[in-house]
Amino acid sequence: MPQFDSIPAMISECFDRDISRERNWYQRYKQTHEKIIADPTSDDALELLWYVRDNAVSSLMQGNTSKEEFERAKPRLRLLTKKLIESPSSETYEAAIQEMRDLKSEGTLRQFYGALLNRAFAAIVPDKVTSSVKEPAFNLAANFINGHFNLGLNLNGNWYENNFALKNALREKVPDEFDDFKINIAVWNVFELLEEENKIDDSLIESEINQQRVKPLSLTVEQYKEVLKADGVVNKNSRKLLSAMGNSSASKITASQLAKDLGLAHVGPVNARIGQLSKRIANYFGIDKQDIKNRFTGWWQLIADGEHLPEGFIWRLKDNLKTALAELGIIDDINMQGIKEKSQDYSAQTALNQIFYGPPGTGKTYRTIEAAVLAAEPSFTYTSREDLKAKYDELVTLKRIQFVTFHQSYGYEEFVEGLRAVTEDGQVCYEVQAGIFKRICTSSSKNIVKSQRSAYEGFETCWDAFLEEFDDEHGIKVSTKKAWFRVTEVTENTIHFEKANGTSKHSLAIKTLKAIFNGSKVVKGGLNVYYQPLVEHLKSYANRNSGPIEPPKNFVLIIDEINRGNISKIFGELITLIEDSKRSFNGGTESIEVILPYSEASLSVPANLYLIGTMNTADRSLAMMDTALRRRFDFVEMMPNYSLLSGQVVKGIQLDALLHKMNARIEAMYDREHTLGHAFFVPVVKAIQKGDEANAFNSLKLVFLNKIIPLLEEYFFDDWNKIRLVLGDNQKPDELQFVKILSTSFDELFGSNHELDSFVNQNETFDLALPSADVWDNPLAYQNIYNPKAE
Repeated sequence: MPQFDSIPAMISECFDRDISRERNWYQRYKQTHEKIIADPTSDDALELLWYVRDNAVSSLMQGNTSKEEFERAKPRLRLLTKKLIESPSSETYEAAIQEMRDLKSEGTLRQFYGALLNRAFAAIVPDKVTSSVKEPAFNLAANFINGHFNLGLNLNGNWYENNFALKNALREKVPDEFDDFKINIAVWNVFELLEEENKIDDSLIESEINQQRVKPLSLTVEQYKEVLKADGVVNKNSRKLLSAMGNSSASKITASQLAKDLGLAHVGPVNARIGQLSKRIANYFGIDKQDIKNRFTGWWQLIADGEHLPEGFIWRLKDNLKTALAELGIIDDINMQGIKEKSQDYSAQTALNQIFYGPPGTGKTYRTIEAAVLAAEPSFTYTSREDLKAKYDELVTLKRIQFVTFHQSYGYEEFVEGLRAVTEDGQVCYEVQAGIFKRICTSSSKNIVKSQRSAYEGFETCWDAFLEEFDDEHGIKVSTKKAWFRVTEVTENTIHFEKANGTSKHSLAIKTLKAIFNGSKVVKGGLNVYYQPLVEHLKSYANRNSGPIEPPKNFVLIIDEINRGNISKIFGELITLIEDSKRSFNGGTESIEVILPYSEASLSVPANLYLIGTMNTADRSLAMMDTALRRRFDFVEMMPNYSLLSGQVVKGIQLDALLHKMNARIEAMYDREHTLGHAFFVPVVKAIQKGDEANAFNSLKLVFLNKIIPLLEEYFFDDWNKIRLVLGDNQKPDELQFVKILSTSFDELFGSNHELDSFVNQNETFDLALPSADVWDNPLAYQNIYNPKAE
């Protein structure tokens, strides 16, 4: 809705909305009034007031009397008209309402014609009431005007009283050159503007963009700066709009999110404001585009670009406009500071442990990629799914994001640590092997230690420096008191070395080396001649602390199908350590570390490690989850999102209605945790958006054959009658059924002397149509799932 600076400006702009139409309306409205006032009770005047569909005051179409009704009621309407002329007041209006009701109850009129009565008042006394004769239309316009200009009107009376109050308030604010006819037409156009903007949803914007035939409009940075500083172009609400768009991630945002940020009820006003601001900018520079037909949406391109991403239709602020806003300080400080604060305090805003849960096909894994990247790199911004996936792959390569899937046989030994048989010099021995959770905890802790210079002298830091210097080809030479030895290989738990005067291989235990380094163990004789020089060599790395401190980093472990594993068996004693308050390096006093059973090494879970799980509720109900796990994770529900399928139609099949109806039936017979997700239909939507209807329909067919039918079989344990109910086959004609009932009598199967239960005299089987059957290629078969009467 335009943000009018004053009431006179509103009257002028709304009256000039369609100048040729309004001027013609103005002349006819005035003539109608004058003709009625000249002889109000004549047959011509009465017909103009009470019968003519469009009498230039307001067009009622089906909202007024038939010719027969009018003739029957004419004597009473003549008397009523005389009363309106003599005493136009709230009391007269109430009496007239009662008269119209009496006419209906007596059978003279078929119904109560409230808008027709209001039109009579508008024709007779345009100085007291407006021509918005339908109450909902008047109320919408009046409430907007009252709130926008802070008029303080109490609009809780009847239609006449509310009109009278509004007209008096408007008359006080406008010059005499604005007569009542012009004011009334303007008020009606306020309603039309409000109604029109409510209809400007994303699908209309998309259609406008797709139909655009010319190169999109754009301006230079200097032009944007000029218009941003000009009077009467960018008002307070426009600045809020631009700030909200500029401060969003990568300056892109959905209309629904914009509406939420601006405190608006729905997307219509958002899209309208973008178009209206663009048009004011176009008027400022004298830009005229004849190819733009819609008075709002066509001008979008001076403010933003519209595009389709997987998350839906989004607005993306023009690059030059964003630069101009930043240079003028409108979004610069807010934008940069907001990103910085978000990065610094990300751990306070994002749960360290969270699980995305929902039925199959609701986008849990898809959402996990975004969540993992933003947990690892809170300040990262992206403009496309490709950018996000590229960053995800980069973080996986750096081992800052790691992935594991739980299953029934997965255990503590794979996840934390366990023993593994190895062969050394022909002898079988067992060494401790770290699992993925221990490894990522170690990496996360090392990063924190390296980012804090005061902790640089610990074993882990020195050991990491040793490994960084280690050369696979030449190893590392370590000096002893009388000679030297060369470290040739380092495994998970063992250091292999060669003496200077021989070729035989020897080994040292990393666990023992660490204990000697930390002073918790002393080795006398034997291998101590090698352990002690190696400890001294490691400590020499502590004196090389001249390089830059490693920046703090976040790490992410994604646990797919977390509900399919035995949580107690997998996490063991570490389930306590994943709590926020028990994390190490969290600045608190409740952090805990445990001694692992195999390696006897200490382990804690650092505060820079995020755990993200996914859970398919069709496999296991949330209520059945391990209680210890449920207490330590935040659960984010992901249910079917029908809005992503809204407006997507292939061969007359409405995808949102199709999915919604099937899910409603599943919920009724099973539960909401076994519904079908929207993601199954993504290939169909992509084909529709490319304009390839044939491929879209074929994709829909494959979705049913390869995804939906197998899932329904699993859900209902081959209860084909319930599957038929989900697909609506019980309401379809035979040729449109995917699953048919085949009945065979017992007599036909076994002969007449079968002696089987006489109450059940036939056998029912179910037949799923073959993939080659015609029914899968018939759009009506799919339409009849949600609309059994479709033809």
